[in-house]
Amino acid sequence: MLVDLLVGDEVIHISYGEFELWVREGRIPEGLPIRYPPLTGAAFVPAAELDLYRRLRDDVAARVMRRFSLGRFAPVSAAVSVACVAIFAAMVASLVRDGMPWREALLSAPVDALVEWGAKEPGRVLELGEWWRLTTAVLLHAGLLHLLPNVAYIAYVGWNVENVYGSAGTAVIFAASAAAASGLSLLGTAVPSVGASGVTFGLFSAAVVFGWRYGFLLPGAARRKFGWAFLPFLAFFLFLGLRSSVVDNWSHVGGCVGGGLAALLLLPALVEADGERVVRMRRRAAAAAVLAAIPLALAMPPGGALAGLLPELRETYEDPRAGWSFAVPSYWKVTTDRFGADTFASPTRREAVAHQVVPAPTSGGPPSPREDLLAHLGGDPHVRVRPESARTSPRVLAGREWSRIRVTVETGEGPWEVERYVLDEGGLRVALTFEHPLEDADRYAALRERILASVRLEGGEGRE
Repeated sequence: MLVDLLVGDEVIHISYGEFELWVREGRIPEGLPIRYPPLTGAAFVPAAELDLYRRLRDDVAARVMRRFSLGRFAPVSAAVSVACVAIFAAMVASLVRDGMPWREALLSAPVDALVEWGAKEPGRVLELGEWWRLTTAVLLHAGLLHLLPNVAYIAYVGWNVENVYGSAGTAVIFAASAAAASGLSLLGTAVPSVGASGVTFGLFSAAVVFGWRYGFLLPGAARRKFGWAFLPFLAFFLFLGLRSSVVDNWSHVGGCVGGGLAALLLLPALVEADGERVVRMRRRAAAAAVLAAIPLALAMPPGGALAGLLPELRETYEDPRAGWSFAVPSYWKVTTDRFGADTFASPTRREAVAHQVVPAPTSGGPPSPREDLLAHLGGDPHVRVRPESARTSPRVLAGREWSRIRVTVETGEGPWEVERYVLDEGGLRVALTFEHPLEDADRYAALRERILASVRLEGGEGRE
């Protein structure tokens, strides 16, 4: 059966199959007179008056045919790529200004520099409330060989994804991938980490989801850029990550899951009905605004609304002599302080807990806890003690009354506060000492209280 098109004074005859294809491709305008005898008889009617025309024009296949193109500019993917390059260039320039050889700065930035520039480090995120690191870590890279593949993948896969999900949808996929990558990495590893690889895994996952749901509607050549073709790639790079001690596979898995879920929940711009596009854009914009607001909502002191996200205390110290124990975050490092006391130190180097058990002073002999601490600190040539700042008060821990002494000292890094808790009991003096920059005293207050709450006292073998 033929379909007749009235173009000017000329009647064009096409097959029904061609008619379907032309409608879906948008080649037949709504006002063009059409004659299709089973529906219109011998008369020509405007195309838009036919239900058949409207169904063909508005079905998913028609929308994909009319809209699909990989040639449109992808502003979100381009912006993320440029941001990665710009931040890396600024960091390298800063390292070179500080005296590092440019080749070394270009190929492998020191861990301390990465942390300073915004790497994800559990201590600074959970202890100091620097939640913005979950965003900056995604844009920061450790070296040129780390940067280039990630930027290439973002530019290529992000470009393709943005051309089918639209810029707003792709922004949500980027945000979900970054949040899931940084979040799972925060829970899974205590090692500082950087890089956009979690985001690239999210983009690949989104491309797989789109191909799985809509790939059959794409032109043959385009199908290779979406769908199951990416699964071997994802599996291969996840396998490589498992075999390497320097790859943050938690970030890769998180990004993969976050990007895939976001793509699964979003309706791609490519397949939206024309009447729904405004509503969908508003929904995407709202989702993007919520995701973008998460780092701002989290940027508050760890002792505030997010106290429940403080690090879990899992590393327990026990001293059989005094029969006492306390707990610290599992990722804190065991070391010694300047006086040789056993110490647990945060990787942030902004908080440390020293513990010591010695024979208790006899009455009228050795100094009081306050005098003992001042004398202890006075023996360090690198600090200057402010004796007038020393304050002593009682504090109940584990059902016993301890002496709490706080004093400020001047160091090469500025003023620090030393806070010691002392208990003289059973012929032993037990001391628990916190050290931190004075400016961080309030920021660490919630964590210190949790450590103090973990103190336990039982009968020790060294007690009289």
